[in-house]
This record gives sequence, C-alpha cells and structure tokens, in this order.
Amino acid sequence: MKIDVNLDALWACVNRMETENLAFDHSLDSPKGKQIALDDLESCQQLICLSGRQVSLFIPDHGPRMGEVIARGEMGKRFHVAHCRTLEEIKRNGRSERYHANANLDGEFEIHGDNALGRPDQGIARLTVCTDCLDLLNYRGVANANVSAAKRNEIVENFNIREFFSTYSSLFEYHAPTSDDEAKGYTPDWSDISRAARKEAGHMCQSCHVNLSSYGFLLHVHHRNGVRHDNAEANLAVLCADCYRRQPKHDHRHIRHMQMRTLNRVRRRQGIIPQASSWNDALKYADPALGGLLEHGRSKDFDAPEVAYEIINNEGHVTALELAWPKSKYGVYIDRDKPEAPAGWEVYPLEKAMHYFRQR
Repeated sequence: MKIDVNLDALWACVNRMETENLAFDHSLDSPKGKQIALDDLESCQQLICLSGRQVSLFIPDHGPRMGEVIARGEMGKRFHVAHCRTLEEIKRNGRSERYHANANLDGEFEIHGDNALGRPDQGIARLTVCTDCLDLLNYRGVANANVSAAKRNEIVENFNIREFFSTYSSLFEYHAPTSDDEAKGYTPDWSDISRAARKEAGHMCQSCHVNLSSYGFLLHVHHRNGVRHDNAEANLAVLCADCYRRQPKHDHRHIRHMQMRTLNRVRRRQGIIPQASSWNDALKYADPALGGLLEHGRSKDFDAPEVAYEIINNEGHVTALELAWPKSKYGVYIDRDKPEAPAGWEVYPLEKAMHYFRQR
C-alpha cells in the first residue's frame, strides 16, 4: 500500500524556526563582516564555517595600497573560503593578522588603509579568491592534472561567491534568511498561480521529470524570462529545487542536505537516476557539493559512482549514501554522523574521501 505524506507544513515550520529562533548575526552579511579569531572558525567538510554558516575570510588592512586595491581587487590580499594550506600555515605560525569573516553574496569586502594623502580611509574592494582554497576543494576541476594554466586562471577570474555559496549550501546548517528583494516583483495572486501551475504539471519537474506529488516543498515555479510579474503560461516552468537553483541568475538559491537527499532518493526510486550510473549521470544528479570529488574521480579514470545508493546495515536499517561504488563496497556521505554500514563496506565523509582521491 502506498502512503503519501505531505511534508510541506513541516518544512515551513523548520524554515520559520531557523529564522525566528536563531540569534542571527546579520553583521556577517555586510561587506565589513566581523572581526574573528582564527580559532573560532569551524570546518564544514573543509570549508570555512562560523556558527553554522558558510563564510569568507579576509584581511581588511591593506595599508598604503588601499586605493590601488579598491581600483583593482586582484592586487589585494586574497580571501579564503576553505581551510587551505596557506590558512593552516598562518594558524600554525601564530601570525597576528586581524581577519574578518563575512557572508556577503555580492563579493564585496570593506578594507581600510591610507589614502593618497596618507590619511586613514576605507572603501569597498572586490578581492580575488585564494587559489589554494579552490585547489583543496577541486572547485570546477581546477586541481585536475589535465587542466591548463589558462583554464585555471579562467576559473579564478570568473569565480562568483554567490554561485560558490549555493554550490556548497547543503553542507551548512544555517543560511541567511530570504532577503526582501527576493520577494519583490510577484503579482498578488502569485500563490494561486504557482499552485495551479504545479497541479497542471502533475507535480512533476519539467526538467528532470521527478514526480513530487508527496513532496511539494521541493517543487518551485520558475519564470523563464526572469520577469516575476509575467505569469503567461509559456513563461512558467515547474522545477524541483535542484533544477530550479541551476537556472540562470538563481545562484542565490540554497538547498539543505536533507532536501537534496530526499530529492535524490525519490529520483532513484522513480528510475530517473539509473542504477548503473555514468559520469554524466553522477555529475548531473549528485549534490553539487560533491563536484570536486567527482571531478577528481573522472580525471583519474575511476569507475563512475552510483548516486543516492541505499545500503542495509547489519540491523536491517536502510542507509542512503551520497555516492557509492558497490563493487568496491566504498561509499561517501555528507551527514554529520557516520552511517552504520554492513560488514565489508568502507564509508567516509566527503573531507576524507577528497583526501583519498587526491592521493590516488
């Protein structure tokens, strides 16, 4: 007997509780951010985390070069997004730079120093990301042996912090509340129109074709031309949360780990994610936060993993792995707690799996 459980109300409560119950530190959302001690930082699968939020780390003090850096951000001190070797060396040596952390999605950093007249001043700079951080994460395959220097430079130059935060959003417990700008532009009857569009589509994503009739909280309605008040039928597309965030100019959309895991479990059970995955399947359906690991594996000619693979442990409980190589009995998970695996299986968190793949 099929049991359909609608979890929309439950997830609405979860979202509301996150916004209402947290003493949310909005200072992190500004270009200035807040001064922090390096020991206060946490690691979320190698990324920099502060109080459960993803943040960037930068040095505001640029001394007499401040004006030059404001004009040309690439001349400034690079900002960090991961616990790379440079940052770890700074911590080991006890160097006393005063770091600030921010979660500003516009890629802006407030720096200070001396202006052309030698007087203290401050301004906004668009600093460049640390290449060691991107190498550690293998972001967009930047650390693959077959990537040219020109391609590496292109990845660094085109780095977008908003897109980066969205890519790894499932690794973090908390995200910034939806801004007022994100709610603007919709017509007063948008709620009714979007509900009707989902019903007309049979509660099915029109991109990957997963049926989410029991998981309405994972289904969105997208304006194809980006104009939120244009509700013409031809301009509306019903998309799952994953396909929705992959649309142009939707890199501000974040998705939780439990949402992504639920979505992929449903995709797999409906046959959308094939049991014998190719590398194209893995890169298409796996959580984007696993992209660096997948790029390592593909570049080294490993067998492609299966996505959302379920194993049954010795007590008969079903455990979902983000990625799995069933023949080798090797799996990767994102959960904080290590899942119980059946005898003979080796399962590792993303961070350890990345280290293993780098060494192979």
